[in-house]
Amino acid sequence: MRRTGLVILSIALLLVIGYAKPTKPEKLPADSVLLVGEALYNEGRYRKATKYLNHFVLNYPLKAEVALAQYHLADCYYKLKRFQEASVEYEFLYKQFSNSAFAEEAQLKAAQATFEISEPYYREQNLTLDSRRMAEDFLSRYPNSGFSSQARNLLGRIENKLARKELEAAKLYFKFKEYEAAIMMLEYTVGTYPLARATNAEINYYLALSKARLGEEEEAEAILEELLTEPGWGKKAQKILARLVKDK
Repeated sequence: MRRTGLVILSIALLLVIGYAKPTKPEKLPADSVLLVGEALYNEGRYRKATKYLNHFVLNYPLKAEVALAQYHLADCYYKLKRFQEASVEYEFLYKQFSNSAFAEEAQLKAAQATFEISEPYYREQNLTLDSRRMAEDFLSRYPNSGFSSQARNLLGRIENKLARKELEAAKLYFKFKEYEAAIMMLEYTVGTYPLARATNAEINYYLALSKARLGEEEEAEAILEELLTEPGWGKKAQKILARLVKDK
């Protein structure tokens, strides 16, 4: 038993310093498959690591280390930007190993990976909505999680994307001088996606312009004054404010 452990350790050490070509996973005992997979993962050789970690997960599902292997398998795909596979593996992890130490982070990572493969804002947002549901479920399940700030940041990115879709439609109304329709859509959007801070600054800018075009100057000025401190929008807001004051 001791001799076997030393052999396995030697394989891993040779692998880490680059002097040994990894043996195919199907030719290694279970512990060695995991050891080689972990060594490759720690070296950042994620593509090769997936072969060993995937083999371990599929062939030794009752091993105590299977949750660890599953977590690193999902993480390999994520780091390789293979987000579709990462999402599937993370979801499998937190559903099948819900009591493991990796379940909490896996649920958030599944949401993040799903968002990365979601549709462009101008298309149907099915995957974007899936990622929002997953992130909201994460915050509901783990309200005191150390990953809460990451989940809220993800929700901000999601809402920015959903708000962008509505904003672009409202800008078309504005372009064709349908200001009342633009205002209705802009007010709906800013109220529906409060976390979309970056997009909501632009929404409020067009909301102010639309109100100004309809003669609602006081409301327009109030909105523009709030934009004065927004990065990227302060100068534009100041310019419109100056024009409104001049025209009085």
